[in-house]
Amino acid sequence: MSVFNFHITEVKKLIEDEVAKYKDPVEKEPAFLKWTLKNVFFLTEADYFIIDAPHDLGIDAFFEADIEEVVIIRSRYGTSHSMEAVNQFRKDFSDFESIGIEKSDAKSRVLRKLISEGRKAVLVYVTNNEVSEKAKLDAFEIGVTILDINEITREMWSRNEKYGEAADFIG
Repeated sequence: MSVFNFHITEVKKLIEDEVAKYKDPVEKEPAFLKWTLKNVFFLTEADYFIIDAPHDLGIDAFFEADIEEVVIIRSRYGTSHSMEAVNQFRKDFSDFESIGIEKSDAKSRVLRKLISEGRKAVLVYVTNNEVSEKAKLDAFEIGVTILDINEITREMWSRNEKYGEAADFIG
């Protein structure tokens, strides 16, 4: 087993340990999203960034990446991942941009304001599954970046190396 494959196994275990705390399949999806926000994007107050409201059109979370970009996330855990879900994310975001503000909750209005101020919307689809390079390219062509289990692992590994920490994902 390569070192990278070992790390993928470790990251999968971390995700599964977090998600296993929830028995209801409906709770597993937000648990994966929170884990991703905390461990991949380093957003310690993950709940603040999550949108879970009527008319959110499937936008699971967003955060300001910098003064020019806002990252918009849809996460899919386990069998809920599909390429149709990636395409639907793109469509749903287009619908989100055109829906009346009166149907938006407070967090959705913040997101709409950031976009109306000229922030570039960066669409990121996150899954704990492995996604083919062709599928990632197809998604990229419609404006969606896919972070699959390989990309999640690479991101965590590169940050550990950058900060001089051991490439160890336990704890």
